[in-house]
Amino acid sequence: MAATVAGQSAISFHSPDIHSTDGLDIGTIARGPRREFHVVVRSHGKGEHKMEVLDVEPKELECTIKPQGIEGNYRLTIAVPKDCPRVLFRSDHKHGYVKVGDPDNKQRTNWFPLRGAVVDLGK
Repeated sequence: MAATVAGQSAISFHSPDIHSTDGLDIGTIARGPRREFHVVVRSHGKGEHKMEVLDVEPKELECTIKPQGIEGNYRLTIAVPKDCPRVLFRSDHKHGYVKVGDPDNKQRTNWFPLRGAVVDLGK
């Protein structure tokens, strides 16, 4: 069963790799090729709502969200771009996050922590 970070929120996140309190740990990644991670985003409740990536930290990461075949389900892609600069976001003092939601409704947003590092590995 996939962990859910959001609890009773109007927006929840689902992935076998996401922890209910620690969020998504993408690990230590060597600079170079593009790497992608995916999370299912569910928008709960009636009616149509916009769903966008509102913010991401660190800014070096690329995030996109696209609707899926089932109403209210979206696929969030978190990408470490090709040749991403070195960035650390895995400590208590410096971690990342992804925030999604309806840009027209501040009550309809949610976020989860993101931890990882993009480093140069010696040869």
